[in-house]
Amino acid sequence: MDLSFLTQDPINLFFFDPVFDRKGCLVDLKRHRVTRYHTAKDTVPTYLSDWLRSQPPALFTSLLQALEKGAPCSLTYSVSSSETDQLNITPLDEGYQVQKISRTLSEPMPVSELHFGKSNPSVTTSIPHSNEVGPANLRERNEELEKQVIEQARQVKSLSIWQNAILNYTGQAILTTDSAGIIQTVNQASETLLGYSAQELCGWVVRLRFDFDQATSPVLEFCAYNPDESSFPFFKPLLVDQKSVKQECIFLNKQGTKIHLTLTVSRLDDENGLIIGYVGIASDVSALNTAKAQLQSINQRLQVATQAANQGIWEYDISKDLVIWDDYLLKLHGLPTDTPGFSFERFLELIHPDDRSHLLPLEQTNLQEDNVVVSHTSRRLRADGEVFYVEISGRVMQDDQGKPSRLMGVAWDVTPRKLADDTLRASELRYRLLVDHLDTVVFQTDLTGCWTYLNPAWETITGFSIDETTGGLFLDWVLPNDRDTARLLYEEALIGRRTTVRQEVRFSHKEGGYGWFSLHAQLLVNENHTPTGFTGTLTDITDRKTAEEAMLESSERFREIAENVDELFWVRDGVSNRFLYVNPAYEKFTGLTLEDLNENPLSFLALIVEEDRPLVLNAVVENEWSTILQYQIRHADGGLRWLKARGFEATNEAGKVTRRIGVATDITTTIEKQHLLEESLQKEQALNALKSQFIATASHEFRTPLTAISSSVELMRFYVEREASNSLAPLISKHLNTISSKVISLDELIGDTLAISKLEEGKIQINLEDLDIAILCWELVKSTFSDRQDRRQVELETTGTPTVVTTDKKLLQHVLTNLLSNAFKFSAKNPRLKIRYTSQSTILEVIDEGIGIPKADLPNLFGKFFRATNASQFKGTGLGLVICQEYLKLLNGGLNVISTEGIGTTFTVTIPYARNHPDY
Repeated sequence: MDLSFLTQDPINLFFFDPVFDRKGCLVDLKRHRVTRYHTAKDTVPTYLSDWLRSQPPALFTSLLQALEKGAPCSLTYSVSSSETDQLNITPLDEGYQVQKISRTLSEPMPVSELHFGKSNPSVTTSIPHSNEVGPANLRERNEELEKQVIEQARQVKSLSIWQNAILNYTGQAILTTDSAGIIQTVNQASETLLGYSAQELCGWVVRLRFDFDQATSPVLEFCAYNPDESSFPFFKPLLVDQKSVKQECIFLNKQGTKIHLTLTVSRLDDENGLIIGYVGIASDVSALNTAKAQLQSINQRLQVATQAANQGIWEYDISKDLVIWDDYLLKLHGLPTDTPGFSFERFLELIHPDDRSHLLPLEQTNLQEDNVVVSHTSRRLRADGEVFYVEISGRVMQDDQGKPSRLMGVAWDVTPRKLADDTLRASELRYRLLVDHLDTVVFQTDLTGCWTYLNPAWETITGFSIDETTGGLFLDWVLPNDRDTARLLYEEALIGRRTTVRQEVRFSHKEGGYGWFSLHAQLLVNENHTPTGFTGTLTDITDRKTAEEAMLESSERFREIAENVDELFWVRDGVSNRFLYVNPAYEKFTGLTLEDLNENPLSFLALIVEEDRPLVLNAVVENEWSTILQYQIRHADGGLRWLKARGFEATNEAGKVTRRIGVATDITTTIEKQHLLEESLQKEQALNALKSQFIATASHEFRTPLTAISSSVELMRFYVEREASNSLAPLISKHLNTISSKVISLDELIGDTLAISKLEEGKIQINLEDLDIAILCWELVKSTFSDRQDRRQVELETTGTPTVVTTDKKLLQHVLTNLLSNAFKFSAKNPRLKIRYTSQSTILEVIDEGIGIPKADLPNLFGKFFRATNASQFKGTGLGLVICQEYLKLLNGGLNVISTEGIGTTFTVTIPYARNHPDY
């Protein structure tokens, strides 16, 4: 890539600002600043047109058009017959950079040459030294120039992108200089590597200083440019015959750090082959040199180390299938030291058969990563058949294509260690199996009190995992109220006051709460008797402590209750008659003090009435509490009191009686109430007998005149019918019907009253027999409800398989008659009687669509003499449903009701099957 247009001669380097007209067209360039290498006379403002005043206007116009398109230009024109000037103009972000180069010619230049893009001499515009240019030719020339400018702008833009990528993103330092060696451009990597900013480096020159006394690489230096200095950069003579030179050197960066660099310098030529500058690329090789020195040192140390450590070096060339061992490994395997390299298959023959499968992957060529560590311990076979252990360690090396090429490493005899490890491992395994299956926590801590080991029992008991616990301070798991005591014991053990620690302490649980542990710890010391930590056990005693606390709480609660109850409570020794505890109720029951009882444990016997004393003496002295005792005592105030006592024994695990416990209750009031109740019961039984006799007598006395009244009514109705022509006959018939209706109502009331009385006295006789419910219902409906004056009838429905029911026919007929009568009474439609046979019972449903029962009345519906609030205009005694319910109870049946006011009522009768039914 030609980068010549990037170089600048600082003596002839100028910067120009664009000058635009009112239409925004570029009309000239104005110099506004100079570099630090120009003299004061160069600072006088000038215009580009002043330099080209002697040139044709068309040339200047073409130049401006090309610059306006953003294309770099190179203009060569005659200044005199033997001198030419070349202007290299490069567009910048904020103006234009102009480099002016003067040359001496052997013969006059016939025309001026304008190049668009310095690196492409093929695009050239020749302008004759004449001011006469025709308009047509000028227009054609301008169009051609515009096309060339566009093409050159594209090429320059692409070249600029490549240039910026190289300069900005490369990791190497890149500097460009002019032909005098003065730095012109610096990339970002140069600033990072050298430590100097671009502003500091631009304008300096590069020098190499050779110090032959030190016999080291030359030193790279930067110094200010001196125009009077006649010397040239060190590389200038070398680049005359070759394109680039390469030199290792040393550089001290701005921070004073020594850096080893590899500097490559290339020359930059223009299109005429003249040197216009140089490009230098510097790479930091400090790490490489350090690595070389370290590698040499490592190799030396490796040889010493392997010999001192009794290790051998091995190598396996994968491509050649060649295993190479040093003398140590050959001797270790019982092979001659002059044994040549051998194949991997031969190597496997020296491996114990059971371990060969583990080494087979080393032969594979699919180890894709470089420097993969190979480490393995295997059993080897010596030539005499002896088995020994060898441990190898090495790495996989890859070739330039990234494929595994060889393995290298060291190997050493580990037979003594392996045998000791196997013995230790077996011992540790037995210990681990024991510790891991203990239900006691085994722990170790360091001197700071931080956990270093915990067996699985810790996680089982506390809920905390071993991973989250290890490394933590043991006091963090101790309940705050116990930490001071635990810390004190720990500190005493550290200063030698105690070697073991025993304490009951509470540890937190992960799920909340805590557990009680019995801590047993011992100080650990090393071979120098220096403490290293603690080891010990934590035994979970939560259940025991809970039981103790519960026992204490129970004892306190018992004492609190025992001393505040009205019952006498005592505890006696299991062997002797000595009382261990008697509550204060003893003084209240007897009027004696507890001191008297303690002095003479049998003194209380004197309080028991004489006829009950042998019974109590036998129970207390002989310890025979076969039944609950009930006896009388005489209080110290002379009053008699009834006591009910019971006792029991408490035994230990061996079945031996340890305690004899007794409780006595003052039942004087209960006995007195019992006597009163017995007297009241006798009086009530007498009254009930009197009531029953009265009801029976009254019923008989009422029914006798009712029979006479009914007979008289029938006789009068007979005579009235004979005198039907009498005008008073209808009126008389009306009153006779009223009398008959009242007689019937009174007779029903008497019947219901007698039934209630018999139910209360338990005098209802039940006569069970096997019945066909369907036939019973059909006969009842036919005989009782088939000849009604309003022509209404009972609708019968049957579902299920008919089953014989064992029940009382008379009582069941009474229930159905009452329910169907109510259905007719409270409804204008036909009532329905449904018979359903189920697996366990027969269900009868009496359904009407009448006035229904108010919801508020349903709970009281089966009460004596209760009538619904919406049934006051209907006749009734309020006893029918009560009698039905009681009859069904006697038959082990049931009666339920579902009703909605204004819609209707359903009564459900349930009759269970007899015990001999096949479904029972």
